[in-house]
Amino acid sequence: MKHTKVIEKNELKPGFVFERYFGGRKIGILDIETTGLSASTARVILGGLITIEPGSDTMTEEEFFCEFNNDADEKKLLEGYMKAVRKTDVVVTYNGAHFDMPFLKERCARLGVEYEEGLPYNLDIYRILNKFSDLRKLLPNLKQKTVESYMGLWETRTDMISGADSVELYYEYLTRKEGAEKEALKSTIILHNSDDCAQLYRLLPILGKVDMHKAMFHLGFPVGRRLEIGEISVDKTKLSIMGKQNIEPIEYSAFERPGFPMEMHFGKETRRFIVDVPLVRAGGRDESAEIPPLLLADSVALCVNTSSIEDLPGIEKGFIIIKKGSDVNYITTNAFVRLVLEKIESRLWND
Repeated sequence: MKHTKVIEKNELKPGFVFERYFGGRKIGILDIETTGLSASTARVILGGLITIEPGSDTMTEEEFFCEFNNDADEKKLLEGYMKAVRKTDVVVTYNGAHFDMPFLKERCARLGVEYEEGLPYNLDIYRILNKFSDLRKLLPNLKQKTVESYMGLWETRTDMISGADSVELYYEYLTRKEGAEKEALKSTIILHNSDDCAQLYRLLPILGKVDMHKAMFHLGFPVGRRLEIGEISVDKTKLSIMGKQNIEPIEYSAFERPGFPMEMHFGKETRRFIVDVPLVRAGGRDESAEIPPLLLADSVALCVNTSSIEDLPGIEKGFIIIKKGSDVNYITTNAFVRLVLEKIESRLWND
């Protein structure tokens, strides 16, 4: 296994909406190259990772390359790669929820490499564009290079090969004897992966063109060091927050009681959690009423300090409008949910 590391200047500003959810966190840009699409028969031959520390004007690029196409070398790659990935708080991928991360998980399981513990939140740009934007109506497809072209990024790409080309070059690399030609093949493969990572980082400003608050409501976002929201939902009586415990999972359950009117369950073995926050109903009986029904969270009764988010819409005298008629107040609800979980995290792990 060959590990390379380069530090470069970082001149990109991902944008305000990105900072709202991920500001102050160590960001990783992740992309892998494999010999096929099925993790049961194909290998990870290259793992690329760009990392950016919060507030830094530099970024670090790392490439983990499998030199011998055998279990031992792939295991070394995965051990080094996953160690680097776990040092980030958020990994940005393109279709990573369906390919990169499940592929890594299966290969790690097959080769006896730890995968789950401390795994960062996966911000899958493809999934957001596919479900929460109109780009599918404007573009012929949502392949990464198509979206790059839409964002005017084609000229910033330096490699000219595809993922399939990369695999062919890798097999050619394996047959060559040590020398300049072999090194040139490896450099071409690494450049392809490096460009995919760099271009994906340059795509982050596209999040300003999507309904990011709605996306984060449905797809979740990280909170603190230990908790990651998976999904938020609202019914007539409660706001439900579901997710996973990333590190130091605990077993804990609590039910509504004076001074703490929430119900919550944390599973140590499953690493999952669910928190139910009671809501107050006000306004009309149905959505056609002159005053549509409101679902409100009473921050005073819940003992949640909302002073840091009072500039957001739908906060009045300690009440947060979670839903008005059929419309969810995504931006404020997400911010309120973060405060709820930060309070719970502080209470459960620091008491």
